[in-house]
Amino acid sequence: MARPQTDFTKVGRNSKTEKKPTGLEPIKRSLPWDERMIVIERAADALQISPAIATSMMAQVNIALSKVAPPHVRTTIGKISMRGRLSTKTREGSLAAMLLRFRQEIIEAARKADSSIIDVGANENWVEFKILVPYTRYRHPEGLADLREQIEVENAGVVIPPKSKRWMRSKKTIEHHHQRESLPAGAALVVFKVPGKAEGQKLKEEIWVAGYKFKAQP
Repeated sequence: MARPQTDFTKVGRNSKTEKKPTGLEPIKRSLPWDERMIVIERAADALQISPAIATSMMAQVNIALSKVAPPHVRTTIGKISMRGRLSTKTREGSLAAMLLRFRQEIIEAARKADSSIIDVGANENWVEFKILVPYTRYRHPEGLADLREQIEVENAGVVIPPKSKRWMRSKKTIEHHHQRESLPAGAALVVFKVPGKAEGQKLKEEIWVAGYKFKAQP
């Protein structure tokens, strides 16, 4: 009887079933606080939340997480803002993105302690920049709106909230210097914000406006 041939591709290291990463593995390095932060939103007309209810809420959330998530994916006691928002951080070794994979479980558990809970999401980070632009080009009433559109069009993925942009000095002061021709190089500083570290990093490297490459300073 012929001996069965051995498939050597399945012998040794490859004979073990390799586990595919789940994205929930513990992270063994220090993580920035903003990457571990989640915000629990409450209804606009909700009464200010008390520390006792906030503590009870976090306990309920962690009980729910213990049934569906690895041990390191848990919340810690959070902070209460003046608007009544409750923010909380993940434990060391886990990210906000890990917690938010169990968003529905978190919301349902939090509502056991506070029925005014409406949503939970990641902390929103804003990066503020200033950029020196030719004043005469953006002097007109819609000038900053034009600048915003040009930045968004020429820098893929960048979004500037409409109300986040402003002249660094008052328009009256800038106009005064413009009339006296005392603006350095005829330029003035504009301040604007972008949401997210990734967008901010992109603009730190380069920013294009109306076909010109500018330097944006955080």
